[in-house]
Amino acid sequence: MEDRKLLKEYLKGNEKAFEMILNKHQSNVIKLLYRLSAGNKDLAMDLSQETFLRFIKAARDLRGESSIGTWLYRVAYNIFIDYVRKNEGEKIELDENSAKVSSKSEKTLEENEIKERIRASLSKIPKEQALAIYLFYFEEASLKKISKILNSSEGKVKTLLFRGRENLRKLVL
Repeated sequence: MEDRKLLKEYLKGNEKAFEMILNKHQSNVIKLLYRLSAGNKDLAMDLSQETFLRFIKAARDLRGESSIGTWLYRVAYNIFIDYVRKNEGEKIELDENSAKVSSKSEKTLEENEIKERIRASLSKIPKEQALAIYLFYFEEASLKKISKILNSSEGKVKTLLFRGRENLRKLVL
């Protein structure tokens, strides 16, 4: 069922519609927060719960201008930024076991190793750049979708991607 129809049903009191929204989007929200938090699974789970609580509180105010998934990404990102600001002194450490990828061929192993170094390095570059890189390369989101999530222009997203790639290049290579 389409997100807008699910939202309408949820607003009518249909709890199954909320379950369907949750099932459809929860794993992507958790993956995003997991990457932003440099592999902190517990933090990703806690912040994803906060994201869906905000959805519940704001559902009546959603105008349908963007998809629920895009809106949830934006909220999750903002919740993460708020968390980082509140806990600035606290370091978010990468769980080395969380990013392991198995591979059979040497080429794939090498590619995966580079991807994992990039993922690990995302926590070391500015958060907007990291989110743009993650969404563009790992989630294969369009520039338009990323600009909606970040609430900015496509031109700014291109700049974030360029600067993010430059910063990652310095860290990874």
